[in-house]
Order: sequence, then C-alpha cells, then structure tokens
Amino acid sequence: MASKTSPRDRLLETATNLFYQKGTNVGINEIIKEADVARMTLYKHFESKDALVEAVLEQESRSWLNSLAERVDASARKPTDKPTAAFKVLEEDAGKRNYRGSTVINFMVDAADSKSGVHKLAQQHDVALQDMFEGWLKEAKLKKAKRLSRQLAMLLNGAVVTAQIEGDGAALKDARTAAQALITAAQ
Repeated sequence: MASKTSPRDRLLETATNLFYQKGTNVGINEIIKEADVARMTLYKHFESKDALVEAVLEQESRSWLNSLAERVDASARKPTDKPTAAFKVLEEDAGKRNYRGSTVINFMVDAADSKSGVHKLAQQHDVALQDMFEGWLKEAKLKKAKRLSRQLAMLLNGAVVTAQIEGDGAALKDARTAAQALITAAQ
C-alpha cells in the first residue's frame, strides 16, 4: 500500500525525528533510507542538506512557539500568570523521558558557523520568543516589557539547556521562581 504522505513531507518528518534523536550531523544516506525516497527526490525538494536542516528548523520553531502560546493560554488563569506559565509548561516537558532540550539551540550548536542559515533562524526564533513574552507582559500591564521580555527569554533558554544537562525539570522550576522575582520587581 502506497504512503499517502508526500515524499517531501516524509523527508521533513524523518529528518525531524533523526535530527532530534542524533543531531543534525546525521548523514543523507540515513535520511533517505528512513524516508524511503531516492537521493534525487531529496535534492528535488531541498537543494542541499543545509536547506533540509533549515526547513526542519523553521518548521520546528514555528510549531514550538505555537504550542507554547497555546499551552500558556490554556494554563494561565490571568494575564499576569502567562510569563511564568511558560516556564511551568516547559518544566513538564523536561521531566519526560528522552527530553533533548530545545531543537533550535541544538541545531545552532551543531551548525557552529555564526553566519549560517541555522543561526539566522535561531535569531529569528529568539526574537519571536521575546516578542511573545513582551505581548504577555503588556497584556499584564507590566512596566519595561521590552527589557523584561529579553531577560525572561534568556532565563528560559538557559533553563532549558540546564534541564537538558541535568535530565529533569528542576532548572525550569528554579527559573520560574527567578522569573517571578523579575516580574515582581517590574510592577
């Protein structure tokens, strides 16, 4: 029975799973074998492996940001709870088996070249995360939302990396406490 998923979608899904499990240094041969496509099919849809990595990262960033926004909206009782709710929902993720942290940070570290498309996408992701925090802070009518949103994004990113290193959500719980202190100081 033929797959109803397009070859491009299979490539993206396969690459997403392999990159998350093993990092972006996974070879093209493994990707095309797992996706059950020909090498030419890969290059028909993506001009290079870098282009595939960037497509996966762009998709993962968008999905992660949307999921975070939805989960925060669902869990926060009032606008002032939203910034710290972000830490809480990610704390839950960090406690799961096989947690690998942030796809964006992991891809950026693998890329190494600060002028790469991956780094540009990581910068865009970080700006979007800061914008999300800024929106929540403005909704809560907090002062200095722009500056505080950058601080909260840095705190969140650092806590995600620490949670990956430590293998649990304790860093995100501690970061949530620190975020609350920053928010209280801004009121």
